[in-house]
Amino acid sequence: YDESIENYKKALKLNQNFTNSYVGISDNLNFKGDFQNARAELDKMLQVARNDGERRTAIFAKAVSYLNEGNHQGALQELDKQLALAKKMNDPAGVGGDLNTMGLVLLEKNQPKEAQSKFDEGLKAVTSSNQSAEIKRVAERTHFFLSAQAALQSGDLKAAEWNQAELQKQAAAEKNTFATNLAHELAGRIAFQKKDYVL
Repeated sequence: YDESIENYKKALKLNQNFTNSYVGISDNLNFKGDFQNARAELDKMLQVARNDGERRTAIFAKAVSYLNEGNHQGALQELDKQLALAKKMNDPAGVGGDLNTMGLVLLEKNQPKEAQSKFDEGLKAVTSSNQSAEIKRVAERTHFFLSAQAALQSGDLKAAEWNQAELQKQAAAEKNTFATNLAHELAGRIAFQKKDYVL
């Protein structure tokens, strides 16, 4: 890790805006368990960030650092800042993605009801925008997948099965291999929770 950090620092001496170096140094410090200095490195990146895209990258990396530390609340606070930037940039897809990520963190906190609220908000941000029909369909498929996970964590097998079925139906209609794989994954997770272990 230390050797990696030194090489990232060499890159920054050549170009202080080489954003990958800040994130790379932060990642190495996270691996070493030095979370406070990992985030301090990202604060340096925020100071030299040239645009909101670079700011979002730094903020997301800070959220990752908090998660590595086991601090879910700190991660959510950073993701909220990232969400504010997406709204400022008028980026509905970014807004939807940020809300979904917040929902996943809430699932990690074992708060499926709150997570579902974020997933619903994320879907609405995309479907009520002027994004293309394809992007909206992707958002819907993602929502089925995430909602099924929240339902499973809540113990609501009926809701999980409904979302899985809707995802599989849409995947089949569009012949979308990736979505089909996600639907199969959900089917397996549902079967596991039902203790239906027969292949």
